[in-house]
Amino acid sequence: HVPTPRALAAASAALAAGVPFLPATGKTRAGTAAALGPALCAAMCAFFDGPAGRSRRGEAEMRKIPGVYLQGLLVYGGDGDRPIFERRLEPALAMEVMRVCEEAGRAPGAVVVHSGDDVLVRRASAAATSLADYREPVPGVDAELEAKVGAGDIVAHKVLVIDTVEGVRRMRPAVEEALRGRAIVVQAIP
Repeated sequence: HVPTPRALAAASAALAAGVPFLPATGKTRAGTAAALGPALCAAMCAFFDGPAGRSRRGEAEMRKIPGVYLQGLLVYGGDGDRPIFERRLEPALAMEVMRVCEEAGRAPGAVVVHSGDDVLVRRASAAATSLADYREPVPGVDAELEAKVGAGDIVAHKVLVIDTVEGVRRMRPAVEEALRGRAIVVQAIP
């Protein structure tokens, strides 16, 4: 969930020696910043912004570090402001995952939509809150999430289903069938 002290020291040493370091992760930028810590984030900002970088950025701006996020679905360049690459899920595909997971008998602990730096759920749950264990932000709750994703008001980059092992075993075949030929289902934690 977090880099080892040795990895953090190596990244800091690389930056100090003038070698660029960028995170490549499945996390959001906020989750990455929390995992890397303020010192390394400040070093990355200073490296990419120049000597005035740290003083120019406020605390929220320190999270806008360049890197590869959400399994490569969002890539930010040196300024960390705008994506230089972005891959979005089709709204119909994201809605299909939510629909299949919400059907009677298949309601999971949480269906989480990653939308840029935002993490969203339709309803609060212990499963959704468990993302904090991975240094991710606690998801915001939006009761109209499915409709907003379908209308394109909320962009879905990634949909994450969190449940027990039994719940995932129960849901996965239905999700795979619904997405056959359009998307691949992956599992991060057995």
